[in-house]
Amino acid sequence: MDDAAEHCRTLPLGSVAPNSGAMLGRTLGGRYRIEALIGEGAMGTVYRSEHVVLRKVVAVKLLAAAADIGIRERFLQEARVSATLKHPGIAEVYDFGITDDGIPYYAMEYLEGTDLQHRLAASGPLPAPEAIAIAREVAIALAAAHAAGVVHRDLKPANIFLVPQAQGGEVVKVVDFGISKVADSSAAASVSQPTMAGLVSGTPAYMSPEQTAGRAVDSRADIYALGVVLYEMLCGRPPFESAEVVRVLNAQLCESPPPLAKKCPGLVVAAPLEKIVMRALAKDREKRFASMSELDAALVALDPLAASSAAASNTPRSCVGMKVSDDVGPVGPFLRHLNIFIAVSVLALLLVVGAVIWLTTYAQAPAATSPIATPQATADEPQRIPVSATITVAMPEPAPMRVVDAGQPATSPPRQKKSNTSRVSAPVSAKPLQPATTTSTYNLDDLKPYGQKP
Repeated sequence: MDDAAEHCRTLPLGSVAPNSGAMLGRTLGGRYRIEALIGEGAMGTVYRSEHVVLRKVVAVKLLAAAADIGIRERFLQEARVSATLKHPGIAEVYDFGITDDGIPYYAMEYLEGTDLQHRLAASGPLPAPEAIAIAREVAIALAAAHAAGVVHRDLKPANIFLVPQAQGGEVVKVVDFGISKVADSSAAASVSQPTMAGLVSGTPAYMSPEQTAGRAVDSRADIYALGVVLYEMLCGRPPFESAEVVRVLNAQLCESPPPLAKKCPGLVVAAPLEKIVMRALAKDREKRFASMSELDAALVALDPLAASSAAASNTPRSCVGMKVSDDVGPVGPFLRHLNIFIAVSVLALLLVVGAVIWLTTYAQAPAATSPIATPQATADEPQRIPVSATITVAMPEPAPMRVVDAGQPATSPPRQKKSNTSRVSAPVSAKPLQPATTTSTYNLDDLKPYGQKP
């Protein structure tokens, strides 16, 4: 990398990159075959390419012009800073090299999708849930960059890339650290610092007041820029805009951002969300959020607001990276407690119904655990017998045969008709029958229904 940096610094003045169309089909460094033009910018041209060995699609950014030493330094810094930042929300840089023509390039992660600038141009303002989700993803990615001592300094919709996912939703990627500033002293030893003190760099509509004035910047400059981006996502326009760059810069320094409803008549934004936007846009950086993590925490607190706005939207959109929670504000715990109450009530009702059925069916039935003697019954109520009980009936000894007359056969006494109920006029005081030695066991399923015989 150091040799490449030295080569970049010693390129002859006036050398320029080959024509973008002439690059198609070329292989850079024996590794990256140029396949198609993706886009062009002030500092470089980006091509879709393929690694000839790994068969992996990558994006190759080629320096558009190397006439200015500052541009070469910025290009090299973008490659080196991006290569040190390892985060899912930041486009990864894989490799750096020099073409045979002496033009520096670097290979980075290939992103297939669209940037936020084109999204806003095509669809206009975004619903609050989607705007909050995108802002949160950017805040998380830049919090990682700030932790590594890197300030982006050129955050804007064109540098926020939205990558659709096969399973739904989108992944947000922050790109283009070309004018980033390394604030950490240890990292500064390994990364160039091309921007001179007092030199204004950035995009005027998104520049913080201190950056506009050419003063030293820190991570709170990115917080201001993210506030502008969030404002634009909700309104469709940044707070300050003019065809004259000087007027925009002056507004960044001296004017307060207009309320969203005034900038965009008819727009309704919840007061807590607008308060967050305006705090991020404070002229005094001491009054802004102290860090991207603090800004993200404030946006997290708006999840109930985002959920209600999404439910009210007539045109549902993909909420990029939005966290879906079972507990949306105070409603979630209430619903959980209500469900528990309903479940307990149903269980208690089932227990009561079961107890009533058991009492009405089995409570007055005699226990069938021992042989049954002569059953006792009242005059008005028949004896209750459990359906599933097994009854052991004591069979009395047969009475002796009575001789009626000589020469006549002996007959047993006539049987009395049985009634379907046993009626007792007075308590039985007679001695109970003694069970005989011979017993028979019946199951109620084998007994025929009994009643009056004809």
